[in-house]
Amino acid sequence: MKYEHYRDPSSLYDNLTDENKVIYHTSTKEEKNRKDIMKIFLELAFMTMTENERQVYKLKNEKYYSHQEISEMLGITLRASQETLKRAN
Repeated sequence: MKYEHYRDPSSLYDNLTDENKVIYHTSTKEEKNRKDIMKIFLELAFMTMTENERQVYKLKNEKYYSHQEISEMLGITLRASQETLKRAN
């Protein structure tokens, strides 16, 4: 399954109702605060992951490698890559 909508946040915005679009638009300060909070939560989530889980997560969700490519890079099986990502999420 492809997750193209994660790569293009504007497609998510297009699917919002008009009421939610109003909520989506916030002041610059509020937006910065929200991004800062999300960054903290992401850092906390990374702290709970093993090193292997962090590697697989970053390669899959930040670099967009396939599980096959990840398994070859890390020297693990395809299934191990998939299961590691499930645990990381």
